[in-house]
Amino acid sequence: MRLHAANVTFAFHRTLVLDDVSLTVEGGNCVALVGESGAGKTTLLRCFNRMVAPLSGEVSVGGTDVALQPVAELRRRLGYVPQHGGLLPHWTILGNVALVPDLLRQPDASTTALAALERVGLAPEFAHRYPNQLSGGQRQRVALARAMAARPQAMLMDEPFGALDAISRSELQTLCSAIRRELRITTLLVTHDLLEAELLADEIAVMRQGRIEQQGTLEALLAAPATDYVASLLERALPKREARA
Repeated sequence: MRLHAANVTFAFHRTLVLDDVSLTVEGGNCVALVGESGAGKTTLLRCFNRMVAPLSGEVSVGGTDVALQPVAELRRRLGYVPQHGGLLPHWTILGNVALVPDLLRQPDASTTALAALERVGLAPEFAHRYPNQLSGGQRQRVALARAMAARPQAMLMDEPFGALDAISRSELQTLCSAIRRELRITTLLVTHDLLEAELLADEIAVMRQGRIEQQGTLEALLAAPATDYVASLLERALPKREARA
């Protein structure tokens, strides 16, 4: 499923947040939106599931304008992983993961949810616990399982590991990378971390002040940064990249 935004503009209280932005995520690929806070990354991501309605431009999922798709139907086709999981606190873990399969009236909803939990490394005994009985890393694993349980054709991930400790974050990055590449789910990822983008994404789109300054592989960005901002961002990330290597 291809994700596409063409000449999208959005303003909040007369402040321009997205300024004529165009972006394409080809089917099966992952593009990471990278940039400082306030660059417009999350706003652009939310245009795809209609949490944000652009003032102008077109946003399409699978070749169809999202404005022409019923909101509930659209969101059930897109996996969504927010930064803090967004789990329903009074529902069991199994209930949270089975939410969309249940809404889609899939007869095997519980079985599908259990399989998704196992895929993210949570044994069946977690199924009947509640979110407040899990660690932050475990809750994010549940959020990832919930996003995958309905077998989405595309995923939207908004800083999914940003609130975790370093060890949990590393474990989930590795897990997510393996799952995404195995299933080839089209993915749009928002992150502040260029190294995370390198690990998880096929391409990186650098955003600044509501515009995309450059999009390409990390190697392409390193070889020929399009702007001073992109060059500065890469320069700050390089020491961390070399230390990790």
